[in-house]
Amino acid sequence: MKKYILTLITAVLLTLTCAQPVLAAPRHDTRQPPVYYQNQVAVLLYHNLDKHENGITITPQRFQQHLDMLQQKGYNVIDLKTLELFLQGQTHIPPNAVLITFDDGYQSVYQYAYPVLKKKHMSATLFVIVNHMGATEGEIPKITWEEAKEMQAAGCSIQSHSYDSHAEITINELGDTGPALTSRIYFRDKRHFESEYEYQERIKKDLALSRSVLKSKLGQPSTFLAVPLGKENRSVAEVAQKTGFKCIFTTVPGLIDAGTAPTQLNRINAGQAGLSAQTLHRRIIQYAEDPEEHMD
Repeated sequence: MKKYILTLITAVLLTLTCAQPVLAAPRHDTRQPPVYYQNQVAVLLYHNLDKHENGITITPQRFQQHLDMLQQKGYNVIDLKTLELFLQGQTHIPPNAVLITFDDGYQSVYQYAYPVLKKKHMSATLFVIVNHMGATEGEIPKITWEEAKEMQAAGCSIQSHSYDSHAEITINELGDTGPALTSRIYFRDKRHFESEYEYQERIKKDLALSRSVLKSKLGQPSTFLAVPLGKENRSVAEVAQKTGFKCIFTTVPGLIDAGTAPTQLNRINAGQAGLSAQTLHRRIIQYAEDPEEHMD
């Protein structure tokens, strides 16, 4: 009898054990990220980072949210050299390609953006106002040459935003002003404009000097120019190319493809106060789908 009861208990235990659900082995998500666009590059434009947002300044937290979004959504951050080779037809680029750029060379880029970029193994391109490197008096502090060297050694690119033409000048007798690089100066005391020759020589000197100083300080030539205030014209394009620049970035929104004119490279303003990561994602997709319809 005892033997029968023991056999019965054993059978019940075996039944209960077999009835337990078997946990499936964890499955890795092998799905590929969606392809939003191919053979195009979304160049993102930033300026300053600070705890208070306004105009072209966003918080470091928002910038990190943008980078997190790029990773999570399957974007591929490329460097400037890859873009250059792509435009020359010498290399292919990954789908959802993104290039990160900063204008003006603010010190906050080194302080806040650089550590996050380095941690995420992402590169960025800084367009600096060469004559304002390290400046602190009467303006938002700018990156120093030593900081620029460190960022360059880590894979970032330092390029020209002019030598000292990130300013507005008087353009007529009424005192109106316009971008220094694209406007002829009106001398109110002499009541006349600078000649076309004087204008050409002025911008030629500025752009050439920006290249020579960058080469002297950083050991690498600057071949990309981001025009100050986003303004360019035929004279600027021609002079820039004669002084050694291969490509010019503007602030005209849109994506870049192999057919984009090298002197009219588009960028998307990602450094707007209040611009959420999700809105930035939608904006990139909109430009990829219909660049004409979704102008900023």
